[in-house]
Amino acid sequence: MSATDTLKPAASMASAASGQWGRWLAWFRAPLVLIGVLISLYVVLYAWWIHPTTMALSGQEAHSQEIRRQVQALLLYQDQRHRLDALTRRFPSKKALPQAIGRISALGQRAGVSIPGMNFQPAQTASPKWAKITLQFDAHGPYAGVRRLVAALEGATEPFVLESMTMEKDKQTGQVVARLIVSVYARDE
Repeated sequence: MSATDTLKPAASMASAASGQWGRWLAWFRAPLVLIGVLISLYVVLYAWWIHPTTMALSGQEAHSQEIRRQVQALLLYQDQRHRLDALTRRFPSKKALPQAIGRISALGQRAGVSIPGMNFQPAQTASPKWAKITLQFDAHGPYAGVRRLVAALEGATEPFVLESMTMEKDKQTGQVVARLIVSVYARDE
């Protein structure tokens, strides 16, 4: 057997296979051309319309998120500003400072202690819009009354600041004498 004899069956098999592929190709030519046209149309449509629209929407979404972030920051600022204003309104004005100091005597009477006198000392503040008065006074009465006075000072509408307190028992009367130092801050109108 010669080399050409072995090639003949292979060539006949190749021609049979190419004939079969040719039939398959003829059979699917129209759908393959249609698929190719659709893929080309999609690529053109994607390049000219879908991709630019997607990019524009991404840019708008980023811009919307930035606006949302700014609005949230503004709302947080407004909330903090309202809280600060509410806290500032709790402080008495400089004109109402004598009435606020007078409230301490009234709180003492309600608590069942006597406050014979008060020493006032104005103090320096960092801002000229604020005034600080330091009050030093003694409260005479039962321990429960002194405790009620301290609780009333801490729960008062005006923010009284209890800076220090010492207590001792009066040997003659048996009552407690509490020496208190309280600061009162006042704001401009």
